[in-house]
Formats: sequence, structure tokens, C-alpha cells
Amino acid sequence: MVRIIIGTVQDVAAGKYEPEYIQEILAKKERSFAGPKADASGLYLKEVLYDNDEVNEFINNALELF
Repeated sequence: MVRIIIGTVQDVAAGKYEPEYIQEILAKKERSFAGPKADASGLYLKEVLYDNDEVNEFINNALELF
């Protein structure tokens, strides 16, 4: 999903679409309207945050064990 978002943002940056088009794509909930997948090189998951502070704290403490 991140690669699709990045690919779509790259298309916007290249002038293929207006920035508002991203909101339209998300509202349609249809992959075919989005841009191409970005190359996976250099992309990695850095952090995941939840709306629950206790869950976030639990995850951070658990990750410290590794």
C-alpha cells in the first residue's frame, strides 16, 4: 500500500495529476485509479502508532527487548 501511495504522489509531483486527485482516489477506494507502485528500494516500515497510548507503550517496551 505504501508503494502505491508513493507512486501516486510521484505522479502528482510530476504534474500528471492535481494534488486534490489523491483525495478523490482515496474516496473511490479503487486501486485502479491510483498511480503505479513505487520501487521498493529504500522503503521500509519505521514506526506504527495506534490511537491507544497503552498499546503504543506496550509495543515500544516489547521492541526494546530485541
